[in-house]
Amino acid sequence: MCDRFDSAPRRALPLEDVGWLGGAKSSRGSHGCARGLLVALLVAGCAPALDWRDIRWPEAALVAQFPCRPARQDRSVPVAGEFVKMSLQVCDADGASFALTVTDVGDPTRVPVVIEGLRDAATRNLGAVGASPEAWTVPGMTPQPQAGQWRLAGRLPDGKALEAVMAITSRGSHVVQLSVSSARLGETQVQPFLDGVRFAP
Repeated sequence: MCDRFDSAPRRALPLEDVGWLGGAKSSRGSHGCARGLLVALLVAGCAPALDWRDIRWPEAALVAQFPCRPARQDRSVPVAGEFVKMSLQVCDADGASFALTVTDVGDPTRVPVVIEGLRDAATRNLGAVGASPEAWTVPGMTPQPQAGQWRLAGRLPDGKALEAVMAITSRGSHVVQLSVSSARLGETQVQPFLDGVRFAP
């Protein structure tokens, strides 16, 4: 079985092995945890209808709207040689998986390289190519040229097609990464999730 996200002790993961559209790599082979959290949590057709509610990260003064009740998991990951706390909340509804991570990198000057690393890891793990960034404006965010949203198309380990929207922004030392993925995404799944993220004043 896959190790739990919050289990300890745990081998340190380099930044390039962390990302929610691929999660943590594993040495256990293609049938282990190589595709990580979101792939493991992809939805069956019996998911409940969308039921939007506010979910809060007090440590980042962040509020996000989820269409289902998410489970939270926390772990420490090494970023640029230092361990930082990454918090994930994820749930499944209406045939899609919804996830959001908050990572405190400690030093705001390290935010751009972390955004790039998370973006590249998620794109690579999904096997997506040629994704162009679009703007993603979040109330209260710190503008970063590396931030934005990406629409990705790739495949799961079993070869099934997967569509995903990934978005990354930040405020101060906190990097926020959002994703919604499904075999076929609809705007009623994607846009409310993107629009529901905000930082407190």
